[in-house]
Formats: sequence, structure tokens, C-alpha cells
Amino acid sequence: MENKSPLFVKASEELRQADDTKGSLRGRNIKIHSRRTSIRLEPEMWEALYEIADIESCSIHDLCTAVHDCKKDNTRFTAAVRVFLMAYYRSAAFMDNQVQRIRNNVRMQNMAQVS
Repeated sequence: MENKSPLFVKASEELRQADDTKGSLRGRNIKIHSRRTSIRLEPEMWEALYEIADIESCSIHDLCTAVHDCKKDNTRFTAAVRVFLMAYYRSAAFMDNQVQRIRNNVRMQNMAQVS
């Protein structure tokens, strides 16, 4: 694949440098509607889950409850968590891209008005 984006290059570098043991699953207890259960996720997924909970000012239990309530009945919970994490970051990247485009358009309009 030629002409790789900076995001692709950075993600590839992080993947190559990742500790082999880091990719193994880690089980933790969570609560969904005050009911204790456990899930197994990669350490990177746990990091993302805690990061999003922090961004959203909630606990990972609140976040997991929300994911549980949104998932389809035939979807496994851990799969739903992984899809949610990816969707969250994809939405954030898209929104950041949209904001950047708006800023660029405003700059172009301002430059056109000055000329």
C-alpha cells in the first residue's frame, strides 16, 4: 500500500512496537444495572473504555450499561463493547475532520474578504 496517511503510519508503528503480552485478553468485573459480570478485553480496549468514560464523565459501569442497553439481543456483549469503542473514536475523528474543514472554509472566506 503506497501513500499511507500519517494516521496509518502511526497506528502501524504502535502495533509493531506493542508488547506481545499486551495483546492478550484481561478479564475484569463490571456492573450492568448494578448486576456484577465479567468481560475479557485486550488491554488497549480497557484503556479506551476508561478513556471514554473519563471523557464522558461517567464510570466504566455506566458506559457498559449504556452499551448493553443499545446492543442487539443476538450480539455478544464483548463484541458490542469493541464495536462501540471503534464507533466512538471513528465519530470523534469524523467530527474533528468536519471541524477542521469548517475552520479552513472560514479562513478561506476571511482571506477572500481581505483581498
